[in-house]
Amino acid sequence: YELSVLCEAEVALIIFSSTGKLCEFSSSSIRDILDRYHKHAGEFQNCDMTNQVTEYWRNEALRMREQVAFMEESQRHLMGQELVQLPMKDLEDLERQLEIGINRVEERKTQLLLDRIEMLQKKEQLLLEENDILKIKLR
Repeated sequence: YELSVLCEAEVALIIFSSTGKLCEFSSSSIRDILDRYHKHAGEFQNCDMTNQVTEYWRNEALRMREQVAFMEESQRHLMGQELVQLPMKDLEDLERQLEIGINRVEERKTQLLLDRIEMLQKKEQLLLEENDILKIKLR
């Protein structure tokens, strides 16, 4: 009791003896003090969790910025920009990537042209059949 008066604080003391006997003292309601303690401890845990989440997202944002910077640099290289500082091996890798890209573009163009030819051949066939029908009607 004297400690609570001296410090102008609420004090709660819980003691378990070696035999398991419970002894408790509080300057006010022990239930109120324990509730207040649990609330404060929960806020501390929430604050710690918030700090962990904030740190995670800070690290994630940093990682994403680095990845964006790398991708922008790669894009500039693919566009033929900022090649002066690249060593021979990187230039050869870039050349190989560009050749692969050109091959894919050419394959896609070829496929589109073949699809267009096939569609036009079908259209030609339909027109020839329609022309034959009209010839028969005219006779």
